[in-house]
Amino acid sequence: MIYHVFLHKLHHTPAMIEFFVRNVDEIGVAKNEQIFYVYIENNKEKEEYDYLELSSEQLKFRKGLRLEYSLTAIPKKNDLFIIHSTLYTEMWRTLLRRPRLLKNTALMHWGLRIHTYNKLKKTKKNFFFRLKALQRRIFQKPSIWKEIIKVPRFVIRKTRRMIESTIISLIIPRLGAVCTGTPGEFELLNKLYGPIKNYFHMVWNPNRSTFMPIFRSNPHRMLKVMLGHSGYPSNNHLELLQWLERFKGEQIEIICPLAYPPPSSYTIDVIKTGKQIFGDQFVPILDLIPRPQYNLFLKSIDIFIMNAKASQGLYHVYSLLLDGKKVYLSTESHTYKMLTDWGIKVFDFREIKWLSFHEFSSFSQKDAEKNYNIGMQHFSLQSTLECWKALINEMKPGVHGRGMGEV
Repeated sequence: MIYHVFLHKLHHTPAMIEFFVRNVDEIGVAKNEQIFYVYIENNKEKEEYDYLELSSEQLKFRKGLRLEYSLTAIPKKNDLFIIHSTLYTEMWRTLLRRPRLLKNTALMHWGLRIHTYNKLKKTKKNFFFRLKALQRRIFQKPSIWKEIIKVPRFVIRKTRRMIESTIISLIIPRLGAVCTGTPGEFELLNKLYGPIKNYFHMVWNPNRSTFMPIFRSNPHRMLKVMLGHSGYPSNNHLELLQWLERFKGEQIEIICPLAYPPPSSYTIDVIKTGKQIFGDQFVPILDLIPRPQYNLFLKSIDIFIMNAKASQGLYHVYSLLLDGKKVYLSTESHTYKMLTDWGIKVFDFREIKWLSFHEFSSFSQKDAEKNYNIGMQHFSLQSTLECWKALINEMKPGVHGRGMGEV
């Protein structure tokens, strides 16, 4: 049996489950041999999974610690676990309590969390230095008692992060497989917590039925530019809005997906700044759009800009590249390096500061077709299925060939 563990907060979780349900023959795992656990916070979230038409025995929803208790109670000798998110601490606690599960577990790492691990490692090194600095500031301000009250909160927060970092360093090297979306992410993970031996590169397919390069034939048509993929501050929307301000007199529409996470002071600042600069030319997306409609919407985008160092928004990057669109990325992101190593034409977002509007908006048909052809080799549905089949086949012999007590 294969147990998949997901976090509902990732809005694409239903589509990921659909991928495994619809492609059982290609992956080589029967439908009744897969059980999906989804970590949720309220029952309303279950409605998003109704279209999958899975029974309560195959699709299980858990809140809080119930997920941990469920997973520690079910394993048998030949069971495999695939953890599709590392965004919740219960998963680490589960694996720490049951070390015999480690060799049977494949961990899927996606972008942002790996950069968080890097910060955790740095936190361990300068924890006491920061604490002393805070103590010095206490005696430099008149509101001394207010600062003193903050010290326990600071200590608790930092201590929790140090403990989590220590747990991660104990678990990751002992897992059956560690998968990342880019080789650069694995190199960083291996540097922080290695040596990691069982690495699998996993590019997630956009899960769309058709792709075809669509070109902007009329240069005078409104240019649709999408900034980022979400309302996370790591998208650095404000910096991009300032750079694009000199184009506000052109035929341009700035689109910002801000539907998740929940509204914050950051998203409010993005909307306020966007409206101040571009007026009605700035279009924030504040509600999640059903995936079929969203895919059609993406086809209307001309340029996608991702100002993030982590490998985020890969669904947008891959989809738009396969649709022949122009994509700007940060050269510091592992996605940029991976795509350019493959020969895909992506652009450095920092160049926007010096480009004319024509240079910014133009993208040759030759480069668009080249991106499509290379992209179909690496993150098409077929290549993704082959990756998953190889991963599962690699882990199964190891499970059958050893006792679960070995770690």
